[in-house]
Amino acid sequence: MKSHVDDFVLDPSVAVVYDMEFYSEGIYCHPHLDDSLLEFLRRTIGIMNRVWIRYENSSPLGSVAKLLERINFGKMEMQFIGTITDDGVEYLLKIIGNEKVEQLLLTVGKTTLTNPVEDLLNLSSRVRALFIQQESADARGAFLFGLKDADWATIILDMFTRKVYVIKIHTCYHYLSKECANLLRQPLPFHNKKVYFYSSCNAFDDGFEDTSNGYTIIGLS
Repeated sequence: MKSHVDDFVLDPSVAVVYDMEFYSEGIYCHPHLDDSLLEFLRRTIGIMNRVWIRYENSSPLGSVAKLLERINFGKMEMQFIGTITDDGVEYLLKIIGNEKVEQLLLTVGKTTLTNPVEDLLNLSSRVRALFIQQESADARGAFLFGLKDADWATIILDMFTRKVYVIKIHTCYHYLSKECANLLRQPLPFHNKKVYFYSSCNAFDDGFEDTSNGYTIIGLS
């Protein structure tokens, strides 16, 4: 009989299944788990609402991807400890698939991504809600997701042309300029789908509140 799991947590090497207030035993995710054992774990896990993965550069994400490849879950949190790499994003895209995850929370620090804009567009093509939390990356100035002084208005508008409906970005870096913020304020209320956008931004000295095409636009000082 398959169980219903509210939260499923994957540490670099230990996965813990939470079912209400009941804790099941830990599962060790070896980089080369036997296929029969993976199938057994899939049947044991059953249905999940949320998956949390804490990923370090040396973590065995290959086995995690195999474990979750035929399991449906609505929410996923991916925390990159250390550096987010091309391999890490590749595994992430394999795990979330095209229809599997509705909401993705991505916590990132340093990056060595070859093409971070393409990665953001690929993620936006697979989930309906994307939350990005940028943590310390030893960076300076207008920095986010490995990009500095980027044309974020164009990037974010392009992200909204994909599957994603909700984008939330929280960061201590002042990546969003006043010019980019104003460029976003104009077209987003007239998008061909209902969208929601939130971002950290310190570009405005004074707060404001405005309405446009049924949308409320708020800037907090």
